Amino acid sequence: MKYLIQDSLYKEFHEERLIHTLNRMGLEYEMFSLQYFVDDIEVKTDRTDVMVFGAVKAAHLAKKYKWNPGSFYNENHDYIVYSKYYKENMLNWDSKIQKASDTIDIDGPFFARPTGDTKLFKGKAYENVEEWNNDASYFLTNNPNTKDELIQVAPLQNILQEIRCFIVKGKVITASMYKLGNVVLYKECMDDDIIEYANNMASIYQPADAFVMDICRTDNGVKIVECNCINCAGFYDIDMQKL
Repeated sequence: MKYLIQDSLYKEFHEERLIHTLNRMGLEYEMFSLQYFVDDIEVKTDRTDVMVFGAVKAAHLAKKYKWNPGSFYNENHDYIVYSKYYKENMLNWDSKIQKASDTIDIDGPFFARPTGDTKLFKGKAYENVEEWNNDASYFLTNNPNTKDELIQVAPLQNILQEIRCFIVKGKVITASMYKLGNVVLYKECMDDDIIEYANNMASIYQPADAFVMDICRTDNGVKIVECNCINCAGFYDIDMQKL
């Protein structure tokens, strides 16, 4: 298999470790650039056994070239889809689903994110509605065609730890903590209870043959934060060779 890696996308998520691992394992790869207004990926290879690591746009374009596996991105990478299976195991099972352009009606701090893995904006906590309105004004002005995109809004919860699990064929192959309380901290995770929980959740439902599941520890136990496309996910401090 040949790996295509979007240039400069993963600098903060250990792109250099990915490249080092591919070199060490003798696996072929090629860097590519992606232009915002161009719907093509220009690469030298004519192989079809290709795996892409890049932005959501690159994941979509991989299907255009009939690469295999290309990208695992599909319509299942959406809270509305997978939450029906995981139910109360979701951190924000009580969230409200609404359009990005609709007024948010909630008292106190809250969390908001797109329901799909679209990267319209990064899911984050907001102290109040005014703070949200500032962000929403920016991305809706720059992307007016996304005003009907669905988002989820939920009361803010106390998260003790956050871990990203890379899952292939229903099993966690590697995982990394990326947050401890409010502190960003990348460290490979081998906690048995986290791995077991993610494996159990994957046995209930898998949005794709390969995907990432973000898990968190809370005052109410371990919960699922979200599921995303493995081709577009930050690596943090996973075991790159296992990936």
